[in-house]
Amino acid sequence: MSKKEKLELTPYLEISTAHVTEQDGKLWTNMKEPKGHVIATYPEGAYMYLPDDPDLRPGLAEELLEEGFSPSFVLLVGMLLALNFRYVRFDCDGPEYAQFPKYEW
Repeated sequence: MSKKEKLELTPYLEISTAHVTEQDGKLWTNMKEPKGHVIATYPEGAYMYLPDDPDLRPGLAEELLEEGFSPSFVLLVGMLLALNFRYVRFDCDGPEYAQFPKYEW
């Protein structure tokens, strides 16, 4: 019998799309296929990957802006990185958090 391997678990944050602007939400809604840091989309939201390599983080803001995301979205992503999240699920029915900006749309 082989020794059991320890499996690594990487949690993700589930967050409401109310924390992104309508413009940002439409970016992934209109994607024909995932691109950049958006790794999957569905009608109610999207999954994003945030780099865990500190060497990749300095250019992240510029990349997101070039992809069309707003400065407020870049700020939110920076807050999520500071909290050490690597994967984020933005969902229209996801929880809303008081510490993050909220937008009506």
